[in-house]
Amino acid sequence: MKNQKAIEVREPSVSVNVEGFDMNTILGWTIDYDGEEATQGEPITVADKVVKQIVRNALNAPEYTSLKEKVTRIREEVIREEIRPIVREALQAPIRRTNYYGEATGPETTLSEIIMKEAKDAWTLPKDSYRSKVPFLVEIVRDEVQKAFKTLVTDEIQKVRVEVGSEISKVITGQVNSLVEKGILSKG
Repeated sequence: MKNQKAIEVREPSVSVNVEGFDMNTILGWTIDYDGEEATQGEPITVADKVVKQIVRNALNAPEYTSLKEKVTRIREEVIREEIRPIVREALQAPIRRTNYYGEATGPETTLSEIIMKEAKDAWTLPKDSYRSKVPFLVEIVRDEVQKAFKTLVTDEIQKVRVEVGSEISKVITGQVNSLVEKGILSKG
């Protein structure tokens, strides 16, 4: 225990003494605009300026930012928990479809059933019935197969190009060498 040191914690304090100048000293005045006329408003004291700077520093501090994020996240969770039963009830509550005039058409259903039907229709019905009768899901699959096929064909064509280029290079090199040899032999 004799090697332990006591740690003294002190509250930060600043003491500035200037004669005739304290926290209540008026530095200026706010200006109130009433229509076209500007009038003198409230006094601005040293304390006002100090508080304003403390607030500015606190709002820009990383601790405040993380606290603000935590509060926002908690607020969103609370709202989500409060809304969840309301949404669940709305999805399961009976409703009746209506026509353009607001007249009831067909039997009662739920919003959940309507959403499921719309989702199914989005996959199985044509996206644009005027131009294509192909269901949306089939169109997506077709597009992906075409992309895969195009990639495969492009890769194979590139390989053949390299092979053909190599073969052409060999043939041309052989012909040039043959001509050079003939030229050298005919001169010699």
